Amino acid sequence: MKTMKNNIKIYIASDHAGFELKEYIIANLSTQFEVLDYGTHSNEVCNYNEIAEKMLQELQMTSSDFTVNTTNFGILICKSGNGMSIVANRFEKIRAINATQYDQVKLARLHNNSNVICFGEQFITKDDSLSMIFNFLNTEFEGGRHVNRLIFDAKKCINLNYNGVIPSNYLEIKHKLKYFPCGEFEFSIQEDIGEKEITIFQSFTRAKFNDDLMKLQIVCDVLQRNDAKIIYFAPFLPYTRQDRSYDTTSSLGSKLVGNIINNAGISHIITYDLHALQIEGFFKGKVQNRSMIPAFIKDIQEKFDINTITIIFPDAGSASRFKRFFSDTNFKIAIINKNRTENGLSMDILGDVGGKNAIIIDDMIDGGGTMIEAANLLISKGAINVFAYATHGIFSANAIENLANSKISNITVSNSLSHENNPKITSITTQLP
Repeated sequence: MKTMKNNIKIYIASDHAGFELKEYIIANLSTQFEVLDYGTHSNEVCNYNEIAEKMLQELQMTSSDFTVNTTNFGILICKSGNGMSIVANRFEKIRAINATQYDQVKLARLHNNSNVICFGEQFITKDDSLSMIFNFLNTEFEGGRHVNRLIFDAKKCINLNYNGVIPSNYLEIKHKLKYFPCGEFEFSIQEDIGEKEITIFQSFTRAKFNDDLMKLQIVCDVLQRNDAKIIYFAPFLPYTRQDRSYDTTSSLGSKLVGNIINNAGISHIITYDLHALQIEGFFKGKVQNRSMIPAFIKDIQEKFDINTITIIFPDAGSASRFKRFFSDTNFKIAIINKNRTENGLSMDILGDVGGKNAIIIDDMIDGGGTMIEAANLLISKGAINVFAYATHGIFSANAIENLANSKISNITVSNSLSHENNPKITSITTQLP
């Protein structure tokens, strides 16, 4: 028998009582699929839970949400199948079935989106186990009415133009957001949310930051008056560059945004790469200021030979924020020194980029002018190519067009803001709560 899918990866493990069947299954599947064997590797007595946990931890990291069909499956075998299935279903994103009948296996995929099949070697023949496995792999989750039944402890949320996929263990509360021609908003909820924890997912819209802040306040006002506990997931926050004021004649926008969030009753905020660490002090609730830099480092390590690159911090502020993330790497570091004079901005570089791929790391790209000037400087100093990584791609006005025509080979940003498609721009997704 052959499966219809050709990109399937199978994780398999057994204890001593299922060893013989495991070896038979591997021999028959490895010619068609990638099969990862997590043991045991002999008939010597072992604990099934220890063997299963190693495999399940790996499978868990690759498993999709409840509502999505997967190409990663697990097979667990012990004497009865019971122990393995009990252990497996303790793991998040794992939905295991102790398989005994052909039709039962099909329904486990159709209705339950199961991704692990367990066998008891004492109670199944080798041929039947293979037949059930192919049935399992060939059947896709039906979705529809079965989705909500899989989410036993669903979290409640509101989606305010979030530029990403909200995890399937979040269900959006029933609500109505009405827009008026004059530019005003009206928000209402259409279910009881009293004292529930509500997560707001919000992505700010380019050139409409103020409207989005007002929308947030209106939504939070309704939630507050219904005694909800509010968690706020916003990878990007506006006004973070206004983080200090030298006298009373200039605005302190980041503090004002902090006051808006505090007054909205938000108890927990999750965001990415605030422009300055002191901004966290403007919020009264719990603040998780995550960073995209570890994800950027991983992407760089996968794409480049370490001996061919130099990491560039475009100013001292960027270096102070992000240098700590590179302490455990062997990357060469250079810093661009900026001097603002009456005649404008001058730049110089502290470090050697000759013959290297220069990779600029920053928290945001707005108009792109400074990034383009930095790229020109790096090329003039002997860099072969220039690449840029920035958490927030604001890309105001004609930034994307100007960057596309610049000496920068590629720009990688997070999905904290949406942007128009361009071959020079790639995106890495922020980690969800």
